[in-house]
Amino acid sequence: MSESSISESSMSELKSSMNHILIIGNGGRECAIAYAIKRDNPDSHIYYFGNHSNPGLDLVCDAFYKYQLTMSLEENIKNLLEIYSISLVV
Repeated sequence: MSESSISESSMSELKSSMNHILIIGNGGRECAIAYAIKRDNPDSHIYYFGNHSNPGLDLVCDAFYKYQLTMSLEENIKNLLEIYSISLVV
């Protein structure tokens, strides 16, 4: 069985396309994900969405967006996708 791998140029292209990332949630797992993304791609812009801020995420993310109760979850996320030109949602 052959092992497939991603070429270095493909990985570089993938990283450059992931400049604006939205993380849904604001707990410890999301914090670990944000730190890993920023470590591997320091030029990325990371935003997180939840019902309260997280001091750990505030250190690594560019912005926090609080869930707006007057809109549905889908409307909240759609707004963020448009405002920040999100290329990846985690």
